[in-house]
Amino acid sequence: MRAHGIDYVENSRRATLVQQRYGIMNPGGFAEYGALCWGVTASDGPGEITRVIDGVERQFFGYRARGVPDGLDDGTIAPWAVVASLPFAPEIVLPTVADFQRHELYGAHPYGFKATFNPTFPDSGGSASCWVSPWHFGLHSGPRSSWSRTASRD
Repeated sequence: MRAHGIDYVENSRRATLVQQRYGIMNPGGFAEYGALCWGVTASDGPGEITRVIDGVERQFFGYRARGVPDGLDDGTIAPWAVVASLPFAPEIVLPTVADFQRHELYGAHPYGFKATFNPTFPDSGGSASCWVSPWHFGLHSGPRSSWSRTASRD
């Protein structure tokens, strides 16, 4: 990164801006992508299945390494990927998070956001809603857990 005159923070900021720009451009023509609906990363998805949606044959995936602008993308959005970008581009992250919270289906729940959702993939129950992961994203370890293990050894 030094060769390009940038550091980790600037690189992360640029990557966050690319994520939003990709959502706005929406090269795959996915439902809901836009300035307030972006966040593609390695995550769970609707499953290994191909469906014709609005006359377009689309391939969907389960857990995969998704990425933009040139990686795998099946329309699956990970809100936690947006939230994790807050330190780098709060001016685009905060409005996106606020918009996610307004959505009853995949917005704020008692445990936070659902891990992922895919507005292009229809709900398996046949409703007009989209696929939403049954899981919530959470950390199973972190600084406190590491400290607790270290402290318990003393």
